[in-house]
Amino acid sequence: MKPSRPIWISVMMLVLSILYLLPETIFNAQLVATAGGKGSTEDDLRMVEYFGRTVSGIGATLLIADLILKGRAAVSALRLVITFGLIAIFVWPTVFFGQKWVVDRYLVEDTTPQERQYAYLTQILRSALISNAVVIEDIPYDPDEAHSASEQTFLALFGGIVYADKGLLASLENKQEDIITKFVRKSANDGFDEYYGRYVELRTDIRKQFQDYRHRVKDYDQALATRDKRSGALWKKVNAEVDSGWRSYQQASDKTVEVAQQRAEKLAPQVYDYFKRLNQCSSQSCRDRLKKGYDSKIKRLGMGNIEPEYWLIKEEISTGQNILNSVLMGALTGGASVLMQGVDKASGGDGGFKDAKYSYTNNVAHYHVRVLQKMAPGFEKKTGLPLGISSKTDYRMHKGTGSRVRSAMKKEGIHLPSGWTLSQRSEFNRAVYRTVEKEARAKWDREMAAKGISLSPDLGWNSFQRSEDIQRMIREEMGERFYVKPMLADWNNKTFYKKVVVPNIKRKTDEILRNLRESEANFADGGRLEEVGKSAIRAAVIPPISMSLSLFLVLLTIMKLPLKCYDLYRAKHDDGKVPGAKGRALRVVGAILPIALVIAVPLTLVESKYTERNSAVNHLLSNIEDQMNPAAAGALTWLMHTQPLVQPAGEWIEGIIGMSDFFEVRSEHFAQLDQSVLYGGGDAKEVTGEADEWNGQVPLLVKSTPKTARIQVMNIKPVYRDGMLLPVGSYRLRVSARGYATVNKTILLTPENKTFHIELKPVVGKLK
Repeated sequence: MKPSRPIWISVMMLVLSILYLLPETIFNAQLVATAGGKGSTEDDLRMVEYFGRTVSGIGATLLIADLILKGRAAVSALRLVITFGLIAIFVWPTVFFGQKWVVDRYLVEDTTPQERQYAYLTQILRSALISNAVVIEDIPYDPDEAHSASEQTFLALFGGIVYADKGLLASLENKQEDIITKFVRKSANDGFDEYYGRYVELRTDIRKQFQDYRHRVKDYDQALATRDKRSGALWKKVNAEVDSGWRSYQQASDKTVEVAQQRAEKLAPQVYDYFKRLNQCSSQSCRDRLKKGYDSKIKRLGMGNIEPEYWLIKEEISTGQNILNSVLMGALTGGASVLMQGVDKASGGDGGFKDAKYSYTNNVAHYHVRVLQKMAPGFEKKTGLPLGISSKTDYRMHKGTGSRVRSAMKKEGIHLPSGWTLSQRSEFNRAVYRTVEKEARAKWDREMAAKGISLSPDLGWNSFQRSEDIQRMIREEMGERFYVKPMLADWNNKTFYKKVVVPNIKRKTDEILRNLRESEANFADGGRLEEVGKSAIRAAVIPPISMSLSLFLVLLTIMKLPLKCYDLYRAKHDDGKVPGAKGRALRVVGAILPIALVIAVPLTLVESKYTERNSAVNHLLSNIEDQMNPAAAGALTWLMHTQPLVQPAGEWIEGIIGMSDFFEVRSEHFAQLDQSVLYGGGDAKEVTGEADEWNGQVPLLVKSTPKTARIQVMNIKPVYRDGMLLPVGSYRLRVSARGYATVNKTILLTPENKTFHIELKPVVGKLK
């Protein structure tokens, strides 16, 4: 009889089975250490869960492969590889995701609100036992001693044991408040050194910040003290500007007078000749010809269009002079001229009475003045000042000079009011003071903004530490749980205990009692404590189930290895021939005996102090046997005896290989797999309602711009993932992306504040 497959395949499966023992044993030890450890978080349990699901998938794949890789599937290496690959592709994901789906669907989701509330209380009792806040008679557990494999096994199973024994907590109903109060107080007292140590570090940091603040205040005050010095320096600059402007004005004025003189010298004879010839004209054509020649000469001088009458000398004629002239003319004409004047007046004329008389001259001085009058508007438009300012004093006081100084000071950052003149020195000083104060405050605000705070530069120590920004920093560092308002940075340990720890003990106790006394409906689906209850169910039932399966597989695999080796020996020496009935009997015995030994040997040959006849744990197991079924009690008893034998081996192997680190680093990727497969590519179901009341855990979500940015939580070990559960408190985020400035930010995570938006700014230029 030939073997059903080549010997080398059997050897390969034997080797793979041995290799499989390594991660399975490590997982078993890690599960017990985590579930039975003090201070383990839900993230720790989740990392172990990924480890166990991965190893279970591998074990199931090897088991199915060992059954299938026979006959035609093992005729060639190629067919073997293809078959093995197909088995792995189908079996591993089914086991990896199926385990979680089955547990959530049948062990967690289907639980009643009463069961969830009960599980919540079991976890409180378990935490109280670990912290020695409650002592259960005849349980040989000493929290002050290092946890051995036996203690870790007991603690990992204790939640499940209490959950299974419904009568235990009922008997403790009247003592719930006392147990919870002691538990919270003991936890707070045990953690006091840590809390106060954190406060001392924060207190030191706040004092350093105040020293830095005072240093910056000193710089701010010194900047303000430069007001008079800067005002004096700028006033000197103003005077220099005025002196320079006066010289420029004089030069421009002298140049204008000189040009006017030159033009007057040319105009005087030409205009005089024009009027002289005009008086000799007897026709309009003569006058037009002279006017055309006049316009041409004026244009060549650059004077523009000026009517000839502009150059005439106007002489006012008084009323008396008009009367005297009329009388003289009347006397000379025999009264005829008087009669004509009357007729002219009656017809709307002036009656011979003139307001002024006009004359022309060839005096250059007269034309000089008139030319300057024509050039004055252009001069003022160009210089901003009128022509004819005769003294430096008048120049300083003129509003045009004040306007020029205002423009110059505006470039210096000094804003003077409209209409300001150099006579208003006090207003100038006030403007300089305002600018110095504005610049000093702007620098102060920039420095404060860079530190993420907004403080005025006039605070003493008491006001500084009570300010909103400093209180916010204290709250972020201490966490909502250990913050009171106001928290001052000069308390000693007694004051800290009185003001922080004592109120926290009362608040925490009230919260737990409120959750236990509230209606069971709050633990129902959609209730405020739904996720709290489900987390309690997972913590109570999953560790015993996972531990028993893992431990059983480890021992069964070990027990079957000698049989596999014997089968290989038989296959090699007698071609697989086995005597008929005897051979079949041996095979049956070989299949049953390892299982029997795995179950029986630890129960009969191994002792456990937790299952001794008179111990409290043995009493609890007896209650479980009576209330539920003997199988559950027997499985828990078997775990108590067997697990301590295997865990040291798993810890030893882990110390050599360090396999759990692999899953810790990649837990984010496993979480993404769960989200993609079990939640349709969306986010896992978010915790609704309150945080996990015994460890204050809430889901953290960080949204970044750009979306490809890397998000890290620097003060925890697990890799960040959307919706990861963390205890309430402060966390240091680091968000980075190529081409963007990295953002480091401390956040405060609470049930009301769990989503954070971080926007990165592009980096401009090259970093040196």
